[in-house]
Amino acid sequence: MLPLLALLLDDPAGPALAQQASPPPSAPSAPGPDTPPGTVLRYGLLADFGPFQMWPSGGPPGGADLELLQRMAPKLDAVILPVRYESYPALEADLRQGKIDLASSVARTPERERGLAFSMGYAVINQALVTRAADTSAPTTPDLGGRRIAVVTGYVSAVRARELFPAATRVEVGSLEQGLRSVLEGRADMLLEAEPAIVALIERERLTGLRLARTLTLPSGELHFVVPSNRAALAQRISAALDTLGEARRLEIIQRWSPRPVAVKRSSQLVFTAHELHHLREMRPLVAGVVVHHPPFTFLDASGEPAGLSVDVLRVVLARLGLRVGRWRAAGAPEIAQAMANGEIDVGVGLIETGKLGSQLRFVGPFMEYPMVLIGRPGTTLWDLEQMNGRRLALPAQHFSRPLIDARYPGIKQVACDDVDRCLGRVRRGEADAALAGLLEVTTQWGERLYGDMQLTGAVGEVRHEHALAVARTDAALPPLLRRALDAVMQDELVELKRHWIAPPSPQRAVRVALLRTLPWAVGLLLVLLGAWWWHIGRLRDEVRRTRLAQQEAERHSVAVERFVTFLAHEVRNSLHSVIAGTELLRSAQQATPNIIAPLAASARATLGLLNNLLDRDRLEEGRLKLSVESARLTPALSSVVEEMRPAAQAKGLSLRLVPAEHDPLLCIDAMRLQQIVRNLLSNAIKYSHAGEVCVRVRCEPVEGRQPAHDTVEIAVSDQGPGLTAQEQAQLFQRYFVGAQGRAASESASGLGLALCRDLAVLMHGQLTLHSQPGVGTTVVLSLQARRVDGEPLPADPPARERARPRVLLVEDAEVYAMLLEQALEQQGFEVHTATTVAQAIEALQADGPPIEAVLSDVNLPDGDVFPILDVLRQRPGGMPGTVAVMSAERDEALVSRLQEAGVKISLQKAGDVRLLVGRLLQHAAWSRGG
Repeated sequence: MLPLLALLLDDPAGPALAQQASPPPSAPSAPGPDTPPGTVLRYGLLADFGPFQMWPSGGPPGGADLELLQRMAPKLDAVILPVRYESYPALEADLRQGKIDLASSVARTPERERGLAFSMGYAVINQALVTRAADTSAPTTPDLGGRRIAVVTGYVSAVRARELFPAATRVEVGSLEQGLRSVLEGRADMLLEAEPAIVALIERERLTGLRLARTLTLPSGELHFVVPSNRAALAQRISAALDTLGEARRLEIIQRWSPRPVAVKRSSQLVFTAHELHHLREMRPLVAGVVVHHPPFTFLDASGEPAGLSVDVLRVVLARLGLRVGRWRAAGAPEIAQAMANGEIDVGVGLIETGKLGSQLRFVGPFMEYPMVLIGRPGTTLWDLEQMNGRRLALPAQHFSRPLIDARYPGIKQVACDDVDRCLGRVRRGEADAALAGLLEVTTQWGERLYGDMQLTGAVGEVRHEHALAVARTDAALPPLLRRALDAVMQDELVELKRHWIAPPSPQRAVRVALLRTLPWAVGLLLVLLGAWWWHIGRLRDEVRRTRLAQQEAERHSVAVERFVTFLAHEVRNSLHSVIAGTELLRSAQQATPNIIAPLAASARATLGLLNNLLDRDRLEEGRLKLSVESARLTPALSSVVEEMRPAAQAKGLSLRLVPAEHDPLLCIDAMRLQQIVRNLLSNAIKYSHAGEVCVRVRCEPVEGRQPAHDTVEIAVSDQGPGLTAQEQAQLFQRYFVGAQGRAASESASGLGLALCRDLAVLMHGQLTLHSQPGVGTTVVLSLQARRVDGEPLPADPPARERARPRVLLVEDAEVYAMLLEQALEQQGFEVHTATTVAQAIEALQADGPPIEAVLSDVNLPDGDVFPILDVLRQRPGGMPGTVAVMSAERDEALVSRLQEAGVKISLQKAGDVRLLVGRLLQHAAWSRGG
């Protein structure tokens, strides 16, 4: 457990020494003439075991025990005769021989029960570990980190030290004062003894240079009166008298004799000397080591960065000193320890102070500790290490508890494993009966590791897992500074850090019960199980909430999809009705008039745009939509879209204007997708505007310092429509969303176009931003960067050459589209032969006559696909023509790769304007523009 008291006797930052109240009147050394008649009880009283027994040389006897006996004397019908002793072994020997009648402040042990009788316990005290004030740590590992421990001969603390620290070196002394002086003089590193006795002696002797590093709650902390075994009745009478006196009165007497600490307000504000400040300022950023795989103390998070309670403690401790970590190094404990010993790492977390590491490194702390527990399969009954004798215990090879287990429990068969996780795995597979793990790790990770096939079976209270800071020995001035900063952090921030990292399931309660050990271990186990159940219920509640939210989202999506399907059916029917009606009018009319052709084209174009948006949305969601990047200029591509949308703008009385960029280089862009975005933006601007102007402004500027050369492109589409509210702007790019103005303006608003435009902009590594003001208008800006192409493309319409144009085989089953393509190619001077099926195309290729020098074919035809045609082309004398192009409604990378393997170098995507398709064909053609 954490130290409950720290007396820094020579440190100005620590609390002042305790001061003792005036003692009550002492008992007489022998019965006088005024003593009431009764039995004389010779009471063995130690000269130096304050505050319970004190008899300075040449002074009167005193202490809380003597006053208790004086209070109980009438009840015992006895006179108390103190007899002074310098050492406890001599006192106990005389008591066993009957030379004295009773003694006090004796801890009960099986050895002492042979020949002595004990009263009820009348006080409980903690044991304390005392170190030199300059020491920065006080471990409780079985070897005490390689340190020497002073014990008073004959005291029960000597027995406890041998049990708890079997691998530590013991220095036996004759008294408490000798023990403290052995620590001061360097003959021992620590002293283990009763805390009140140590505090009283330090105060009385004014000893400086010592530190009460930590306190331990041990079974030997209960004090009793004791008599020879043949006088057990006297022990019972003393117990009755103690009970009559009452616990509150006993405690009040003991506290009156105990030193009362001076109330000194501790300050967490660190004060440094000029030399210390200079040293801290000169220090470089530290290299910190972290032992991984020990959550919640040390581990690597999802991004690979060190995280955990110990990592945060190190960070805030260094921050108190104005230091920081320059680089982290994560590895296993042996690797981190070796790197620190070599001076490659300055500070570390996750290492436990043992004798071997204590000789190589310095430690500061610990700042946290907790007992170990046994983990086994369900149905296993193993409450402690005593019951593990003859059984198999899975334990890491370098575990700090091995010295204790080897010394006290040699009958345990140890099964080696690399870490706790692998130890648990050996238990699951039946290769071991139990594994040893830290209680805190078990409680915080209960749901993940121990649910179902593993359970907590018992506890090992004499072994504690400690967390401290490790420091390389390269800088002797750093550990004392770290200790002072750690003390401040423990006072101010440690509780909050624990609350952050040690949350589910109720670890504070479980750890507190386990550390204090005031309740049976079964109750502790029940609390852990209740915590796990509560954690599971919380997880289940969260899952139900997430499911409910997902269901509500699915319902909203279903309503939106239903509305969109209804809209789609309505729009497609309307467009098809318009096309049918326009066709009938054209059939009956003497000649095609613009007022019939324009609406017919607009209906067909609207339907095509709607279907394209719908198909592109699905391809984007599935990740199948790829860009077809070619060299093009912005102005020609955008001009065709503006001219395409001009009739719709004129029909509503709007002015449509294009402001091209002054700098219009050749760029690597997907011109068709760029046109699709601008077409959707113009469609919305025209649809929702009733007057004024719709403007397309283009800006193209070089990007400085980027290679290869890139240009920043911004295309802004502005209108003078009703504008949008802030709430509508926040939802405008959501799929199927239609604002109030959209619903009022037209029934043909799908809520799909802007969402698709945003996704296409992201696909181009660009972005779409919107600026709108109600009553003023809306501007949507497409921003992206495109690579600039050096040189000039082949002109779209070259001058005529002397020889004839190549003869082109056009394979297209859509009759209207084929007719338009044939006209566009003939306008370029080509001789076109058209086929609508695979069979017709093969027949044309095999027929006699002028040779076919170029082929333009759709990929899918009524009687198959284009690949049989390609086979015939490859088998012709002279091989495949120099120009073979295949077109499809959508660009599929897998299809493009397959066509390239078949020898096709030109893959085109169909466009609504066949002139654009023919222009791209001419740019990619193998033959020159003149033939």
